[in-house]
Amino acid sequence: MDAGLIEGVVRRAVLDLAESDDTTDEGRARVENAIKIIVTSPLHDKNNAMVKNHLANHFFYVYTAIPGIVALLENSNGTVFKCSQSMDLRQGDRVLNFAKAGFHATKEVAAVRAESCWLMGRVYQVQGEYEDAEKFYHQAVKLDSSFSPALFSYSEVLVRKTDYIAAVECLEKVLKTIPNSPDTQINRRGGGRRRDNKI
Repeated sequence: MDAGLIEGVVRRAVLDLAESDDTTDEGRARVENAIKIIVTSPLHDKNNAMVKNHLANHFFYVYTAIPGIVALLENSNGTVFKCSQSMDLRQGDRVLNFAKAGFHATKEVAAVRAESCWLMGRVYQVQGEYEDAEKFYHQAVKLDSSFSPALFSYSEVLVRKTDYIAAVECLEKVLKTIPNSPDTQINRRGGGRRRDNKI
């Protein structure tokens, strides 16, 4: 395979993953084929940052038992955030290695480097290393201030630190980019910012 075509082939594979219905035989076959393309693509182009990030993302989901959640819960004192994640710790290094390789494979494309930082931050977050996660999320947002996944993940870590105002600011930035994002909808009936600027 021509190394110059890798990026397009990987993009097509990612689209196949997104569009496939894994409840049918045809859908499962498309998913298997897409993953095979992504996993074997480094054999053809060892320095493609996008491929490295896709592999990091793939292995993150393969080894993450419970996807990260930020839930807005309303109680008598107002809105409360709750975070929940876990990961097979032994596999975190694999994800980190792919993400680091993606980061170092490009110097020109800030968005790709931001994605690499976000991927590394996710590993640290699910391993409970919140200070490291925060550093990588902060770097991702610094590299690409409109990268919604990094903003959302950064908000999760800020919630953990009980910095609710900064967390809401991150979520508001996500909502500007993706207005109908169900993950970041702030409770319009009483959640979010109150007049006294507290959560």
